[in-house]
Amino acid sequence: GMIHDWVGAIFIPGATLAQTLALAQDYARHPQIYGPYELSSKILEHDGDHFKVSIRYLNKSLITVVLDVVFDIEYHTLDATHAWSRNQTISVRQVEDAGTPREKVLPEGEGGGYLWSMVTYSRYLERNGGTYVQSESVALSRSIPALLSWLIGPYARSIPRKVLTGVLEDTRKGVLHPPAS
Repeated sequence: GMIHDWVGAIFIPGATLAQTLALAQDYARHPQIYGPYELSSKILEHDGDHFKVSIRYLNKSLITVVLDVVFDIEYHTLDATHAWSRNQTISVRQVEDAGTPREKVLPEGEGGGYLWSMVTYSRYLERNGGTYVQSESVALSRSIPALLSWLIGPYARSIPRKVLTGVLEDTRKGVLHPPAS
C-alpha cells in the first residue's frame, strides 16, 4: 500500500476558537460547507465531545470514486484558546453506481483501495485576532501497479494534499461566511 502523510495549516482572521469548533462539529451542515467533496454527513452517536459520524465522499478526478466512511471523532478543549481533535476511520466502503438505482455499497476491503484507513489530527489555537487550524492527515491506500506508477503515481499522491487543502480552505470560508441554514 501507499502511506499519505500531509500537514496543512490555515489562519481564520476574526474567528474565535468557539466559532471554529462549532463549525467543525456541525456535521448536519458539512455537505453545505465541504461540498461537493462531502455529499452527506450523519451523526450516528454523540456524547459530549465524542462523535461517531458517517460521511459520504465524492472524488472526481481521473475516475469518480464514492466512499462511505464512518469516523470515530474526539474533541479535546484544553483551555479557552487551545483545542485538538482526532478523527479515525472505523469503516471505509466503496460505493459503485452511487445515486443510481444500481447503487451498491461494497463490503469493507473490496473495491479500488483508494482509501483503506485514515487518521487526522487537528489543532486549534485562538491568537493574533483569529484562529489557527493545523491538520495532519495520515491515510493508507492501495499501491499502484509498477507498470502504471510513472503515469498514475504523481496524480494519486497529489489527491490527499488536494483534499486537505480544500478542507482547510472550506473551513475558513465556512467560519467567515457561514452558509444559510
